[in-house]
Amino acid sequence: MGQRDVGFDRPAFGPDSNNEESPMHVTRKPRVRWLVIMGVALALSTFAMAQKAPVAEGNGGGNCSKRSLSGDYGTLIEGTLLAPNWPLRTISMMHFDGAGSVTTSDFVVLNGSPTVGDWAPKTGTYSVNPDCTGTFVLEGVISTHFAVVNNGKDFRGVVDGDAITFAGSKVR
Repeated sequence: MGQRDVGFDRPAFGPDSNNEESPMHVTRKPRVRWLVIMGVALALSTFAMAQKAPVAEGNGGGNCSKRSLSGDYGTLIEGTLLAPNWPLRTISMMHFDGAGSVTTSDFVVLNGSPTVGDWAPKTGTYSVNPDCTGTFVLEGVISTHFAVVNNGKDFRGVVDGDAITFAGSKVR
């Protein structure tokens, strides 16, 4: 019979149309085949481009250094001091100089109360490994481990010896 018996083909302008000679006649089989071919081509080209993409700094690709952290980072510090089991919440503006020195201005709330009436400054040193992991020590006693992420725009870490985590994002 006609194309209707195949099951995949039908006129584009309505299920009751018998006008198979119309230029508007569309068949599904070639359209589906074309979409599959285009989808596979797109997937393969995306995969190929990803294979050629350079490793970005700050994503564990071996391109990190002290310069990966440079500038001011707004940092949220949260957790629990284990010995007294007190909750800690701190907001900090940290400045990394790109050469290994860090300064902070912190507002600390410990067990529900501010520790001082205003922002408290601290100083320290930091290092960053080629795999984008690092450490910093504040005031010679607060030791941390962190990872540089998002091409140096952010970092995430933990304070050694307590259940305290922190995350910083570059502000300028």
